[in-house]
Amino acid sequence: MEETIYRYALDIMAEDGAPLGQVPIEPDWEPALEWASFQGIRRGLLAARMGSYPGIIQPIWDGERGEPYVAGFRAVIPGEDDGTVTSDFPTSYVRHLARQASTTFVDKGLLKPGDLFRFRVCAFGSPPAPTRQAASGGLEVEEIPCSLPVASTPLRTFIEGSVPDGPAAVAEDFPVFVPQHVLDEMASLCRGAPDLEIGGVLVGKLHRDPEAGEVFLEVTAQIPARHTLSEATKLEFTAETWAAVDAAICLRRQDDIKIGWWHQHPNWCRNCPPEKRRNCVGSTAFMSAEDLHLHRVCFSSAYHVALLMSSNSTIGLGWYLFGWREGVVVSRGFNIIGGRLARHEERAVDERAVGQQRSAANNGDGAASERQLAVSEANSTACKEE
Repeated sequence: MEETIYRYALDIMAEDGAPLGQVPIEPDWEPALEWASFQGIRRGLLAARMGSYPGIIQPIWDGERGEPYVAGFRAVIPGEDDGTVTSDFPTSYVRHLARQASTTFVDKGLLKPGDLFRFRVCAFGSPPAPTRQAASGGLEVEEIPCSLPVASTPLRTFIEGSVPDGPAAVAEDFPVFVPQHVLDEMASLCRGAPDLEIGGVLVGKLHRDPEAGEVFLEVTAQIPARHTLSEATKLEFTAETWAAVDAAICLRRQDDIKIGWWHQHPNWCRNCPPEKRRNCVGSTAFMSAEDLHLHRVCFSSAYHVALLMSSNSTIGLGWYLFGWREGVVVSRGFNIIGGRLARHEERAVDERAVGQQRSAANNGDGAASERQLAVSEANSTACKEE
């Protein structure tokens, strides 16, 4: 597959459209390729394996403006029997890079912290770099991918014994099922350490429905993370943590694989005035920059999920699921196996009061437009289409 190398940049503009400058960016395309690979596996076009398939990212040119303006991105993966797997991504994939770039203009006094600004994605093509020949007598390293175990299981057997929780499902999401007893175990551990970020690793299995062909995820257990560096606002897994998790998986002998992790956000706002708590993003369920970094480094496969146990003064201790969607970590729904329906309905009513704020804090609007507004503040996650 012939590949053109593209360099990307962002045109940064003030909210009124006045140009401020152009900033080069280097997007991390691996999550996009992971997501595209998993979509190929879900559709039965690629064999189930761990890690992404090799592929390329191409810009989708703006239909009105044309080159070099980008309306989206397309991951292209060569499939079997000369087939090709493609998956499209919105320009919001690089929204976090736009927020990072805004600090340059804040430093120059062209933007103030909290200002809204627009960004437009541009791409500039160049011929591929010449292939380097291996030195005489050198060794060529070939990566041998591991197969991804996927059991053939009817999806309906899981749906019939579960209740939905969290945001409504979208077409891109694959089903995820978590047993009620696993949630209860995590809640108990959190109540025993109310002032610390604690966590653990989620293990489970992948299944494929023999009729519809859909791939879905089953969480079977959680393994508490030992030997961590745990503070009020920070959780760090150590080498000893991973060794203990691997040993626990071996002792279980259930052929489980690591499918994600969980951690707690303590009630940081419990001593704040009520009016401040109502408007504080810290009182909502969100993935911090450190959380996102850990997820990207340690749980980068498209089927990996993160369960957040979040405490706040409005609804108490609640659980929220995050996962990959189009190469970005977002809040998403899931099903609770053996869930207590009455409790689920009660939580649904309580969450409606904070649902919009939580959604804005984690997802933005997910718009695929190339002209967007972002906030020139490093810790802000609010973005919206123009």
